[in-house]
Amino acid sequence: MKKIYPFILLFSVTTRAGIIEPHTLWDKLAIKTCWYDQEDQLAQTRINSIKMAKSKFEFVPKELSKREKAKVQQAVERNFSPARTGIHFVGWKDCSQTQAPDLIVMEAKSKIPIFSRPSFNGRAVIGEEGLFTIDEEASSTGFFGKSGLISNIALYTQNSGTVVHEFGHVAGLRHEHINSDAKEDELCHTRQVTLNFKKPNELETPHDSTLIFTEYDRESIMSYCWLQTRRKYLDKHDGVILSEKDQETLRHFYQ
Repeated sequence: MKKIYPFILLFSVTTRAGIIEPHTLWDKLAIKTCWYDQEDQLAQTRINSIKMAKSKFEFVPKELSKREKAKVQQAVERNFSPARTGIHFVGWKDCSQTQAPDLIVMEAKSKIPIFSRPSFNGRAVIGEEGLFTIDEEASSTGFFGKSGLISNIALYTQNSGTVVHEFGHVAGLRHEHINSDAKEDELCHTRQVTLNFKKPNELETPHDSTLIFTEYDRESIMSYCWLQTRRKYLDKHDGVILSEKDQETLRHFYQ
């Protein structure tokens, strides 16, 4: 099994890699991925149960259709490969047929039937369910360990941009727009983007453990500014939509 952490010491600020949470990186390269198909599988994750999914995470977990599964798998395998990123996702069977999965993938339906939708397009756990410290003001300050629970992704849409973005989080990537230079990107100030730089208290901030090594990557799939303004383009793209620096970041840690 390939160990990851020694490579962090060799990581130079002169590289072009992007933003990552080092303490939540995987200590292996092949992440065994399965499709949610039974309610009791939730107990192995932080979602815990359908009741908690509705009350805390504001969605109802469902099994993806055969067509939806194929679309998700194709997008992931195009983007995350041993050569391109080091880390890659394998398996792709129902969780009831998978022993010791690393990642459970499910559909997210609205907790209110028919005329509603969840408050997100996709939701993912960063890395191996990293636990984080809480300061006296109840804000997260940094990751310090692993929870032992199974990582999970919930998808309202199977748009390729959203899919690759969420799998990027599982690999350990953070949002590119937490880079301070994002406020200078005109894409970040368009009406499609759910960021408001005029209200800094509402913006996501890095944890103490976050590593930011590069100039801002405007075309990172991890940036809301790129993802939310290019959603239709990204969904029609039949090639790689991880940016060069997204790929380089992952290669630095996983190859």
